[in-house]
Amino acid sequence: MNKEKEILYKYTLGSVNTENKKEVKKESKMKTIKTLLTENFDYCSTQFDLKLYDKKDMKELFKDFFDEGDVIEDMEGGNIFTEPHVTLLYGIKNEEDVEKIKKYLYKNPIEIQIGKFQLFSPEQADYDTLVAYIDCPEIVKLHDKLRLNIDNDYNYESYQPHITIAYLKKGTGKKYFMKKNPLEGYEAVVSELTFSHRDGKKTKLKLERKEMKKSELREMIRECIKETLKESKTKKVTKKTEKK
Repeated sequence: MNKEKEILYKYTLGSVNTENKKEVKKESKMKTIKTLLTENFDYCSTQFDLKLYDKKDMKELFKDFFDEGDVIEDMEGGNIFTEPHVTLLYGIKNEEDVEKIKKYLYKNPIEIQIGKFQLFSPEQADYDTLVAYIDCPEIVKLHDKLRLNIDNDYNYESYQPHITIAYLKKGTGKKYFMKKNPLEGYEAVVSELTFSHRDGKKTKLKLERKEMKKSELREMIRECIKETLKESKTKKVTKKTEKK
């Protein structure tokens, strides 16, 4: 997605608060769009974008779940209704590491399962974050690999993959995290990782096994034959030695 389309996408989905578009002055709209066009982030990051239900069905699934006024609609970062995703590693310092990351990726798609709610409510934040934990050991292992081998400023002691369900007004989150998650048990398959650059551009990295070239296959067969012959000779020598 190019920058212009991405801005339109954000603007349409409500990352920018446009509930009363007719009442918002044109200058205000233009200022908001210009800000988005020129925004740059401190770090790069990686995430698995999830294809769950479409926006309409997701809204229906959570219909009457939240009390009116509790959800912060225009919070940046995406939620279950606008940009469902699992962050793999945030705080990546170097843009060029997108190439380095490729060699650590799994060669096959990853299966995930959505679990129970959890609540993040640090004192320094003026909002609560309702999330759903993700059950997927492969994602945890991949996070650990990248964290050890890619230059980053990730500063949390541990990592628990999760999906952000919603950002809530401070103090309201406790009403929801003990409730049954409508998405609990939902299974999905992720087949690509998104690398987000500082300027907002995204690079998609596929989790797939590349077909082996014929020349590579022939070389592999030769190596196998060499190894087999070597093992066969070793066995013959061993048998002769035992007979003596």
